[in-house]
Formats: sequence, C-alpha cells, structure tokens
Amino acid sequence: MTKIDFLYNVDDFTNGLSLVLRNFYENQKTLIYAHDGHKNISDSLWQFEGFYPHHVGDYLNEEIPDANFLISDQFHYFFDELLINISASDCLFFSRFANLIEVVTQDQLIKDNARNRLKKYRDYGFNVNLINYQELTN
Repeated sequence: MTKIDFLYNVDDFTNGLSLVLRNFYENQKTLIYAHDGHKNISDSLWQFEGFYPHHVGDYLNEEIPDANFLISDQFHYFFDELLINISASDCLFFSRFANLIEVVTQDQLIKDNARNRLKKYRDYGFNVNLINYQELTN
C-alpha cells in the first residue's frame, strides 16, 4: 500500500520541493508530478543544494534512465518509487508508487483540491501523515 504524506502550509511549490528533497528523498526513482511549469521546476532542481539530474516531459526511452527524476504528468515504470505531487490536481496512478508526497501550498484553490484528495485517500483506507511545512522550517 502506498505511504502518503501531505506537506501542507507551504509558501510555494519550489520551496516545498526543496524541503522534500532535503528531508524525504532517499535515492528513489522519482516522478515529480506537474502539469505545467516543467522548465521552472527543472531550473529549480539545478539550483537546489545537492545534485538532482532529471528528465523533463515524457520519457520514451526503453533503457534504464541515467537520472533518478522525471518531471511529467505521465506515469513511467522506471520512475515508480516516489511520487511528489506539486500540482493542484489528482494523480490517478498514485497507487503504483511506494511513497506519495503531496505538496500543498497556501493558495486557496490548491488547498481545496488537496482537502478533497485527502478525504478520498482516507475513504480508500490509506493512512495519511500530515506534515506542517512551517514547523519544519522554523
């Protein structure tokens, strides 16, 4: 069963992603789920402390990738250990991953959508761990 964490009260997705990578990433094959802004996310990964080589968009190669990260809104079986959702929408294939981290900003629309996802996960029987971003950064 997928382990689900909600990182909430985040000031923006980039800061939330940075915190996830510093505190939760353990060399897993990772999909960063995003609908738009792939270029901005890609640029951010190069600016974070640490080294996070990645692919952007659909990874169509059948060879084992040389990077641990894919930034996309599509599932790929090479990137199936950690899912980081930095979008406002549901990721319908989340249960294919060992771990899901939902990054929830303070934007009202994103919070409302996240509340709906949280309720849905709990209704499906998943245990959800809530993590307050502000407590981790203070």
